[in-house]
Amino acid sequence: MNTQLAEQQTEQALPLEQAIEQLIASYHADNEDVQKTLSMANNLAEENSFLNLQIKTLTGRINDITAQNEQLLEARKRDEAKEKDFNKKAELVRANAEKHMQQLNQALRQEQQHKNKLDDALITIASYKAIGSPKQIREKIKKYQATIATLQAEKVQTKLAVKNYRHDLTVKDKKIDELIREVDEIRFQKVYKKNGDNLIIYPLLCEALNEDGAEKQIPIWYSTDEGIGALYMLNEDGEPARSPTPRTGIKPKAETLEVMGDLLRKFKRNGNVVHSEDLMMLECE
Repeated sequence: MNTQLAEQQTEQALPLEQAIEQLIASYHADNEDVQKTLSMANNLAEENSFLNLQIKTLTGRINDITAQNEQLLEARKRDEAKEKDFNKKAELVRANAEKHMQQLNQALRQEQQHKNKLDDALITIASYKAIGSPKQIREKIKKYQATIATLQAEKVQTKLAVKNYRHDLTVKDKKIDELIREVDEIRFQKVYKKNGDNLIIYPLLCEALNEDGAEKQIPIWYSTDEGIGALYMLNEDGEPARSPTPRTGIKPKAETLEVMGDLLRKFKRNGNVVHSEDLMMLECE
């Protein structure tokens, strides 16, 4: 048994030179595999560094966009509070104007009543001229003249009151017009429409990025008649440029889309007319 094993080992043994060549060939093959593995590891490390850089860049842009969105929501909240306050003031001024108009109508009615009394007094004086003694007539005339003088004084006062009421109404109308203009200033204002292009003033300050950093500007909303559009602001060269859009795009949240849908459907039902009560449903943080 041991003799057979020894014979097999003798048959399998290789010459030293051939064994060395096989060993060297095996070393080169292993070294080539090691080099390939190292090359793949380096490539994976470079790709991982590039992906980390992209993640860091996208994270920064997301944070910037989030901050800008919070600023826009805060500005919108302030503007709507301002509009609500203006509407209250306008309603108060209108109520005061109606009150003064009622007082003016009352003064005009009193003026007409005084005129009727004066006409009656004149008719009475004329009738007394046909009867009574001259002394009685003179006394009655004197009395009626005093009455006439009183009525004329009241008439002058009534005219002055009417003049004052009209002046107050003029002042109130001017104030109402000022409040209406102030309300309009915080809403969208169409400033240009031609050949399918539309320009609308956007009522919120936005940040425009340039070489000097962020700069707040009043943007212009450009859109076609088909509803395709974007915000435009001045770039560092002083030229209008479209606001940048993230590569991933922007997508409203599900709750925001639901509010948007409710509003758009309501506008459509109302014949594309926006009523103040339509905006009462809006929520602002």
